[in-house]
This record gives sequence, structure tokens and C-alpha cells, in this order.
Amino acid sequence: MGADQIDRAADMYAIAQESDQYEPYLYGYGFYKAALTLYEADKDAIAETLPLAASQMEMAFTMLETAYPTALRPGDLSTSAGALKAVASQVRLRLN
Repeated sequence: MGADQIDRAADMYAIAQESDQYEPYLYGYGFYKAALTLYEADKDAIAETLPLAASQMEMAFTMLETAYPTALRPGDLSTSAGALKAVASQVRLRLN
């Protein structure tokens, strides 16, 4: 469903904020896009069987879209890494 990738995207964003290297950002972007692809493939089934998890995942993807607008690292990484980790944790809680 992509919960692991959401978690990893949040982790990579925090690392990217502490570094000027491109790789942590790019890896995070890739994890975000992988999670979104997995979610979209099963979106209807997830929403039907786990509506709270689906809602939390939608929130996570909205935040990740803001954090990772493109594969090119923006000059400003101002999304809260803590907020990303919190929403990633909520996704995991809702899926368990």
C-alpha cells in the first residue's frame, strides 16, 4: 500500500533539510512517487476496507506533494519534517 515508502520519504526529507546534497531529496521524491503509485493502484479497495487509513494516506500525499514538488530539489525545503513524520506514523497506525 505504500506505508513504508511514505515513512522513507518523510525520513529522507528530514535528511535533505540537514544537507545540501541532492541525493536524499531525490530518494525521498522517489519513495513518495512509489507510495503514490501503489496507493492509486488499490485506492478504491483501501477506501472501502480501511477508510481512516485512506483518509490519512490522502493527507500524507498532500503534504508530500508540497514537500516534493518536482524531482529537482527546490531551494527552499520549508515543509515541517516533524509534521511529515507525524502523518507517516498516523498512516501506519491506521493500517495496523
